[in-house]
Amino acid sequence: MKRSALYLLSLLMLVSISAWAAAGGDTAERTAKTCAGCHGTYGASPGTFIPTIGGQNAEYLKKVLIELKAKKRSHSVEMSLMASGYTEEQIIAVSEWYAEKKWVDSKVKVKEYNMSATVKLIEDYSCFGCHVNNGKGEGETPAITGQAPGYLKNVLMKYKAGLIPSDEMVFLKDISEVEIDAMVSYLTELGRNR
Repeated sequence: MKRSALYLLSLLMLVSISAWAAAGGDTAERTAKTCAGCHGTYGASPGTFIPTIGGQNAEYLKKVLIELKAKKRSHSVEMSLMASGYTEEQIIAVSEWYAEKKWVDSKVKVKEYNMSATVKLIEDYSCFGCHVNNGKGEGETPAITGQAPGYLKNVLMKYKAGLIPSDEMVFLKDISEVEIDAMVSYLTELGRNR
């Protein structure tokens, strides 16, 4: 009798675990479900202040999540809390999962700007020297064209203030907020016109 009950209990646990795994999908998809509430389904941000991560470069996403987990990036309390609970396996899996998704450009209305002056500014500072492929980036360099404008401005202002350390972005200290607004508008719209 005991043996039958133990066998039945083991079988029930095995079926339950299999059903849980099938319902939850793999590590990446399960982890991504925690991201969708803010970043949108498949990482296509519907808002202006939360970045699109679907279609973003996997190496960049991994780098950011690892830095958030290690508290090397403190500019997002919510993301620091989320990343602190992820395992290395989850960080790698979710980064690769989102990178495989289709990039969706932000549809948020942007501020008006002087196109020729902004293009000159971007060329003078060689933005596309690092963010290659017309702002799509590669490796640990993020895609910036088509990104949510509020998020993009927020990040650029943090670089400008020195809140995100970066040797490459120190030039922002010499650029006005009006110029940053123009750069953001141009970069967001450039993604829409690919």
